[in-house]
Amino acid sequence: MARRLEWLEIIKRRFAALKRATQLKTDWAEAYDALGNAYEGLGDNEHYLEALKEANRLKPAEVRILEDLGMALRKNSKFAEAIEPLKKVVAARPDDVNALYVLGNTYLMAGKYDEAIQTLSQVLVMAPDHSEARERLRVSSVRKNLLPQLEELKQNVVQRPESASARAELADTYKALAMFAESEQEYLKALEMEPGNFDYKLGLCVDYSEWGKVDQSGECYKDVVKRKQHHVLFWSLSLMYERQGNMEQAIATYQKSLELKPRGAYLI
Repeated sequence: MARRLEWLEIIKRRFAALKRATQLKTDWAEAYDALGNAYEGLGDNEHYLEALKEANRLKPAEVRILEDLGMALRKNSKFAEAIEPLKKVVAARPDDVNALYVLGNTYLMAGKYDEAIQTLSQVLVMAPDHSEARERLRVSSVRKNLLPQLEELKQNVVQRPESASARAELADTYKALAMFAESEQEYLKALEMEPGNFDYKLGLCVDYSEWGKVDQSGECYKDVVKRKQHHVLFWSLSLMYERQGNMEQAIATYQKSLELKPRGAYLI
């Protein structure tokens, strides 16, 4: 943990230098690119994306900047927008298995399941032992097969408008399909009906986390751990603090998780 704090201090110093560099030379694309990555290290995804967009504007054909722009868009849950720059990276580096995997995973998160299946299958042709690609290919197939169930679950909610469980089941399916905004609304409606339902609240926390809404997820987990003291919940909250760049609070929360389950030391 001490090393993590040292790393954060280095990122802060580097960030200050890079920000000054872009002020002195406003057309320096590489400095904006590096500044964006420093913002990411500080957990500031919004400014991370702004800096990468500026770097891309200055050098629209630079493959490394296109790759960083795609990752910045992903960090901000703009998966559909991330596809185009990542496709350009793959076109420029056709033998780069990791670039192809990232594109396939982005198709998946954008809900483009046929494209995800095709791209991830290509990854496995190039790298048959790529376990992450195999898992994401499985998820793509599952989500594609879930789509026909969606209308049935939506109709179930129409027929049972006062049923919190029907709302939660629909929310779970939306979440499995990475339709996080729709999932959020259904969880919130279920919680209006049953405010004390722990499972619905936890589902909302996970939804925010997978959606990339770190602040909302952190607030949600803080509420959850008040209701239930469990090491996994404190671990999930600590991850949110870390993603926010709040390392001191992350350490304290990791330690709370370890107090509840000392053998979980691997969590740090």
